Amino acid sequence: MTPIRVTPPAGPVVPLPDLKAHLRVVGNHDDVHIAALEAAAVAHLDGWRGALGRCILEQAWQVSYPGAGVWRLPFPDVTAVTAVDGAGDPVDAALSHDALGSRVEIGEAAVVTLTAALPDDALPAIDVAIKLLVQHWYDNGTAVVTGTIATELPLAFSALIGPLRWIRV
Repeated sequence: MTPIRVTPPAGPVVPLPDLKAHLRVVGNHDDVHIAALEAAAVAHLDGWRGALGRCILEQAWQVSYPGAGVWRLPFPDVTAVTAVDGAGDPVDAALSHDALGSRVEIGEAAVVTLTAALPDDALPAIDVAIKLLVQHWYDNGTAVVTGTIATELPLAFSALIGPLRWIRV
């Protein structure tokens, strides 16, 4: 019942011009590197294996369930579900939410496709957290520092993502 992403997010969470402004980078000599850092930061936070345990931008995932019942979905912010049986025929699927997250009720074994994304009010915190993480990696690109003290991740990063982390039960 491990989820598989079938549709990735449409674009970057933080656009390159915004990241460059945050980093105070002029010109385009580091664009590829900065875009790669943004993608790595999003990969670190986003989805099933991410530190947040939830989807940042809208994306679709599939999960197979072995039989009828009410099943806990792998993400809390599910906005839509569809289900098909082993032959690819539609199965009735009802989405519901409770304090522990999202659930789907199905009448038989099915592959459930779900769409999930963070609520809009959480996106400003994620935007700043990604900028802080990218800045940290951009400014401290080596694991070993000679002659100075290595810096740790800014506390603001943890403060921003802490309330948004979702822990599976």
